[in-house]
Parts: sequence; C-alpha cells; structure tokens
Amino acid sequence: MKHTFWFCLCIGALLLIGCGEGETSAVETGTAIGSTDSVADETTEPYYLDTLGEKDFNDAVFSVIGVDYAERRNFPDAETSGEVVNDALTERDNSIIERYHVGIEYTKYENASDVTSLIRKEVLADENSWHMVISSISGSLINLMNENILYDLTELPYLDLSANWWSSPMYEKTQINGHMYITMGDISPQKYYAPYVLAYNKMLAENYNFPDLYELVLGGKWTLDAFASLTKDMEQDLNGDGKMDETDFWSYSHVNTSITGCAHFVGAGASLADSNENGVSVNLNTEKNAGIVARLQDILVPVKYQDMNITNNIFMEDRAPFYGNSLSNIIANFREMKSDFGIIPVPKYDEAQENYYAYINTWCLGGIAVPLTCSDPEMTGFMMEALCYQSYELVRPALCENLLKQKVSRDEASAQILDLILDNTYLDLNGLYNFGTSCTFVGECIVNEKEFVSGLEKLEKMIHADIEKVLETVQ
Repeated sequence: MKHTFWFCLCIGALLLIGCGEGETSAVETGTAIGSTDSVADETTEPYYLDTLGEKDFNDAVFSVIGVDYAERRNFPDAETSGEVVNDALTERDNSIIERYHVGIEYTKYENASDVTSLIRKEVLADENSWHMVISSISGSLINLMNENILYDLTELPYLDLSANWWSSPMYEKTQINGHMYITMGDISPQKYYAPYVLAYNKMLAENYNFPDLYELVLGGKWTLDAFASLTKDMEQDLNGDGKMDETDFWSYSHVNTSITGCAHFVGAGASLADSNENGVSVNLNTEKNAGIVARLQDILVPVKYQDMNITNNIFMEDRAPFYGNSLSNIIANFREMKSDFGIIPVPKYDEAQENYYAYINTWCLGGIAVPLTCSDPEMTGFMMEALCYQSYELVRPALCENLLKQKVSRDEASAQILDLILDNTYLDLNGLYNFGTSCTFVGECIVNEKEFVSGLEKLEKMIHADIEKVLETVQ
C-alpha cells in the first residue's frame, strides 16, 4: 500500500517530546530531540542541511519501497499515533517536506522477497518507480547487487557515506575498488536493531554471585575468560530425565545458527575479510583465528535449538543467566519479561583487545540501496542525505532515549553500555557476501564444533571463485 505525506501540516503540531507551548522545535534549530547538545553558532558552524544548499522540488515525489510492519518499522503511518518511532519518523518527513516542497511516498511490504522481486522486475523492464529501497541485506539486497541491479552509491551526489548518520563501519569495510552498492543508515530505524548483543538476567546474576557485569564491561575486563568462568558447569537437568532439553537450566541461551558463532568470532577481534589493493581478501585460515575458534568452541554450550521461541522462553523463564541475539529480538520480546535484565556486548578475546565489537545481523531489515535505473541521481542523493541526517537528529534520539534505554534496558548503566555497543558495530565484505559460504562456515564451526582448518581448506576454491565473481560485478 502507498501513502504520501505533504507539507501542509504545521510543523509546530508535530513536536514529539520536550517541546511545550512557545518552545522551539528541534527541526527548526537543528538540535537532536533528547540531546543536551546545542547547535553551534551559525557564524562558525552552520546547520548541516543549510550546507547542502537550497532546493525546491516543486512538489515532486520521492518514492521509497521497503519492508515495514509494526514490529520492524521503517516508515511512518499517515498520522502521529503516540508511538515514539512512528511519530519521530513523521516529524522527520514533515520537516523535509516543508523545507524542500517535496512529497514522500512509501510502498510497504512485510516480506523482503516481495521487495526484491519488484525491484528486479522494474530494473529488467528499464523502469524506475522508486528512488530508494529498504530491505534485508542477506537474501534481498545482496542478491540484487550480484545481479547488477543496484546503483553505485558512491556515484550519487550529496551522499556522505562516511558520516555518522550513515554506517561508517560499512563505508570503511565493504567498499570494493571504491564501489559501494549497499549501506545502512539512520534513515532506517532498523540500523539500531541489527547489532548482536548479550542480555543477562539480573536476578540470576545476584543468585550466582556474579561480579558487576557493567563494571567489567566499562573497565575493559569483559573477556572470554570472564564469560567462561561464569558459565562453566552451570547446566542443570531440572526434570531429571538424564538429558538436557528445553525444560532445563542452561548457562547461555542462544539460537544455534552461524550468526551466533560469527558474532562471537568478530567480538573476539577477528575479521571475516579484509580489503586490499585488489578489492578484497579472505584469509581466515590462520593460527590466530584457529585459536579463537577453538576457545569459543570450549566456551559456548552447544545449544541445539534453532527455534527462537524456545531460546527466548528459556531466558524469560529464568532458566539461563545469559541470552544472545540481535537487539531487534530483545526489543520485540523481552519488554514484558518479569525479571530485570541488562544488555552488554559480546565479550572481547582478552583485555589487550581495545574495543568490543557488535556484529551486524544482515538479515535485519535496515539495508539501503538504490535501483540501477535511477533516473534522477541529483534528487535521489539529496533526499537520501537530507532524510538520513534528519533521522540522526530526530529518530535516533527518540529511538535510543525513549525506546531502547527506557523501555528495554531498564537502567542508566545499561543505557551507557548500549551507546558503547552502537558506536562499535561491525560488518565487513564477507559478512555481506559470504564468499564460498566461508562466513557461514566459521559461525557453524563455533556453534556445532566443526573442524576449522580442514573445513576451510575445502572451501578455498569456492571462496576465490566467489570473490572473482563479485570483482567482475563491480568493475
């Protein structure tokens, strides 16, 4: 379905939070809602949208197609509703609509496959119904990229893909020979739902005399050794049937998929791929990586459940102190959990590792792309940059301050750590392309205890062949 927002609404009626009668809108001042930072004096640092120059699109329509539904929102409803993300998106759109005299039209689908099929059909017919696409990277946008159906984002004017409102990790790690076809940004709220994190049950942490986990994280001491010491020999056969099943007590509840394994691999400071002068290099079969995989195999209990509902219930019913998944799953499912929980990053390898890293789940619905048949790069680039920046000003603080930090993470320390997680997300080229299934293989090695070195040796030809295919695509 489609709906279009026009600039006839009074912007003063769209204030989301913090603005009373006689106060000035964050849109007018350029100040992020929920932020204590003020905009610098105009004489020294002009508001960013002013630096893009004046535009009047004379009511032309900027059209976006993508995946959107209540639990995975990317687009606003036609009206404000009191729901924080929806209303922030509405305010964002109306500020852009009024400023640039433009319409914004959304075509929404609940399934990424529908979006993929429609974009493929449009491009093959040399038609251009949509300026921008929002969908999952895996299973959707990456397929379109491999079919030469996406536009090179680096060729669009106005886009600053290295800026904070886009995904700087993707800009740094997923370009090939200067080309980039997929990114993530604040223009989609799902950017903040994608990082893989851990949740821990505060009641169980107290019962088992855990140290202050927030203090460990902030002190740089949340390591694999620390995690192992807390989870070792914790499993309990509660029903006494002689086997561990979904009714028993586990140390760590997670979905037994390669994403969990990759998240811990990356969290331990390993890279799935590197860029080089030829575009990309996958050099996974190293002594260091083999050591990381072996260490993770020792620590991670081989939970055999791929049903997310089972792993969710184990944690929500106080039968595991730790839980691992993307933030999107925690947001969607744990808000009504009776026991308090905290959010922390995946552990580092050791204290010498400088940063924590949060692996981006590419199945989340926050990938951004432009169809190859883009007929107006000027308008497309300008509108994408303006909307993404205004999302950074309005949607990010509304989402983080009002949804994640207040409704989900439940305390100030966890909110501080959430900032640390969001500032250290990770995705590289192999996370995007899964060359020769090597990314999947690494994750499965960890959660299913496969043999790492010999397994990678068998994949070498496939890895190189896939890299060559991608390099040919981006020439």
